[in-house]
Amino acid sequence: MLPRIVLIVLQVVVAWICADWVVQPIVRNLGFGRDYVLFVYAAVCASIVWLVGLAGAGVLKAVSTPSAGTLAASLIVALAAASALFVARDAIETALPFLRGARSVAYPIAGAMIGYWLKR
Repeated sequence: MLPRIVLIVLQVVVAWICADWVVQPIVRNLGFGRDYVLFVYAAVCASIVWLVGLAGAGVLKAVSTPSAGTLAASLIVALAAASALFVARDAIETALPFLRGARSVAYPIAGAMIGYWLKR
């Protein structure tokens, strides 16, 4: 149980810190519009969560290695979270007022984590 908790915390922290570092050059070089950057964040966060899970499986003995299906589930749920925020940002912030000040990156990270751990 403890190795899984360590892995969850590690995945969230690494995705939160590294997402901007990875996404900014992609957006700058490929020229995505501001509206669609959230989807790039979703793809990058899902990849980071999966890679940290892969590395964590090598280091932590009680954690199994994630499969390609885990990456796909993480990517699908992260993109779904990004699209929900893209379409209904005002409705989400009205229904859940405590999320009003959250960074937009939090939604793809949460989606990537949910997809990763649902597939596990």
